[in-house]
Amino acid sequence: MPPAYYSSGRGFWWAPPALRALYRQRIDADPKPLEKLVRRFDRQQTFRLTGPEYARSKGQVSDLLRPWYQKKSLSLQWEAPLDQRIFSPQLPQEILESFRELLPFYRYFTDLCAALSRQEGADE
Repeated sequence: MPPAYYSSGRGFWWAPPALRALYRQRIDADPKPLEKLVRRFDRQQTFRLTGPEYARSKGQVSDLLRPWYQKKSLSLQWEAPLDQRIFSPQLPQEILESFRELLPFYRYFTDLCAALSRQEGADE
């Protein structure tokens, strides 16, 4: 835990190149599922999208999806200043509730990982 704040969230960190390519291919083929998730994400106030971006453009995509498309890895996180709330008995429940907000993203990325696994299995 950093000394000045604490944070929580979920991410799609440092995925292998094949998985990142499949992610972009899926967006290119049918952007609507991720667009729906991103619109919902943009309406909430808890989490923010973070993560390093590629130096060069990975392709053309809508303005809505561009921040998501250009990430090498992404994180959906919140941060709070280190205060007495960290000792609150309500904090675990608040974190659990916030994770429920991210469940659709978890499912999206889990499905993506499963698709790559099936694809690699078919290639053998």
